[in-house]
This record gives sequence, structure tokens and C-alpha cells, in this order.
Amino acid sequence: MTRNISRILKNTTLRDSQKKIYMPFGEGPRNCIGERFGMLGTKLGLIHILSEFELEKSTNTPVQLTFEPRSFVLASK
Repeated sequence: MTRNISRILKNTTLRDSQKKIYMPFGEGPRNCIGERFGMLGTKLGLIHILSEFELEKSTNTPVQLTFEPRSFVLASK
């Protein structure tokens, strides 16, 4: 006896919440450790590269930074 699952699921629609039920490397504090390890490696590499440079103030640099009050995120004018 064989079972044809396609005839059972033919007219079935899944809600968005049901589509994300099985997430072995999902979201939250128990997500994939490789994601955090990769982010750590990226940050360390960026720090290593940027530590070789020196920042200086140019003549075009404004003295005081002003922020855009209507911006959704913190942004300068």
C-alpha cells in the first residue's frame, strides 16, 4: 500500500506562522552558533584592518554634529 501525500495536501494552504514551524537553526538565543562565530570573525578582521589607519580632522569637518530630528534612526543633517 502506497500513500499519496500530494492528494491530501492538494487543497491545503498554510498560514505564514505554520510555514516557519520547523527552524532547526532558527531565531533567538539558540540560533546557529556559526552565525555568531562568523560575525565575531568579521568584526575582528575589520578591527585588524582599521587599526592600520589613522583618522585626522579635515578643514571640511563640521565642528559640532547636528542630528536630524525627523529621522527614524539616528542620523546627522
